Amino acid sequence: MVVTRSILPVALVWALSTLGCTQLGDTSLFPGLDTGPPQTDTNTDGTDSADATDATDGTDACEPYTIPEAVTTLFATKCGTYCHTGGATSGVELALDADKAIANLVDVPAFSDKTAIRVVPGDPAASYLIQKVQGTAGSRMPLGGQLTAAEEKLLTDWVSSLVPCADVVPGPKACELTAEVTTIINARCAGCHTGGAKLGAFDFDPARAIANTVNVKATNGETLVIPGDPDGSYVVKKLTGAAGIVGSTMPQGALLDEAQVQSFRDWITGLDGCEVAK
Repeated sequence: MVVTRSILPVALVWALSTLGCTQLGDTSLFPGLDTGPPQTDTNTDGTDSADATDATDGTDACEPYTIPEAVTTLFATKCGTYCHTGGATSGVELALDADKAIANLVDVPAFSDKTAIRVVPGDPAASYLIQKVQGTAGSRMPLGGQLTAAEEKLLTDWVSSLVPCADVVPGPKACELTAEVTTIINARCAGCHTGGAKLGAFDFDPARAIANTVNVKATNGETLVIPGDPDGSYVVKKLTGAAGIVGSTMPQGALLDEAQVQSFRDWITGLDGCEVAK
């Protein structure tokens, strides 16, 4: 795609830098935009509020949105230099540089109309960006010359390719050790069950602990770790000396304290619904 750049007279460059593009008789593409990092709602305890698009741990269930190099080049050549890229942010502090465009566009309401969303993932017709470059919402952008049909298609294809988070069905999470349990295993189980030592034919090395415990039967037929069920997991029974265990409570020597045992319980509870990597 060949993109042309108009050469602006020195006087016009001075006017842009002094007044901002919005004061040359047009409304900015996205007026009043804050180019800082997107804000997250927080609960009273300081944690991020989860919404319908979040996984149970509060993280986004969908893949991060990306912007193709061809689109960032288009922003730089047709929307930037004097208005929205390369340090220029027009009169409304709007930056469309490669490292800012996603945060400033996708799912962000327009300042002048909170019902207008700058980029609606997967829906070009509803996206204020597309409406502005096509001239269906206010004055047509960019200033000084409209996009070619090929350039408009580049933008609409990009918006169409963005999959809304709400449409993403999260796959099963991988079963993993927590940092707390890994530390306890290395400190208290290492002499007998890690680093090649397999007392009682039990290898509890952190690198293999998931594969060797989750939904795996112990020699007495009980399941070592049942995701989501710490009390039913034989590992917890061995750590607490529950009735019916074979042999003595583990680890040998000083037993784990309540906080350490709770770390195992919390780990197993958190495994609910996980899938062991193959």
